[in-house]
Amino acid sequence: RVEPGLTFESFYRDLYDDDQPGWQQTQASSLQLRDLCAERGIALQVVMLPELHNLLDYPFLDVYAKVLSFLESNGIDAIDLTSDFQGYENAKELWVAPDDAHPNALAHSMIAEYSFDFIASGNSQ
Repeated sequence: RVEPGLTFESFYRDLYDDDQPGWQQTQASSLQLRDLCAERGIALQVVMLPELHNLLDYPFLDVYAKVLSFLESNGIDAIDLTSDFQGYENAKELWVAPDDAHPNALAHSMIAEYSFDFIASGNSQ
């Protein structure tokens, strides 16, 4: 449900309220994935990517801390790359298109660089 006058930041932040069905399902699905990976001897690793609209004054640090805390407290190996991107002055340089803030090739190369050691450490498990 989208309410009139709701800001972009408020909309995303509200998605992670404890009573939100999507957040509840995400948590349950993450635990199922953890258990399935464990049964099959697969190292589950989560690489959290920042939302690329505002990297100078990042509005979702609290939300990302909540997600990271959930993952880590449930034995899911995770890394948050937000701090690696924080302060990037022209975030639009990282967008796939002027109206689409998904990561482009430059952002993907940064993601690969910043997460390489983390991912490589999980391959030895």
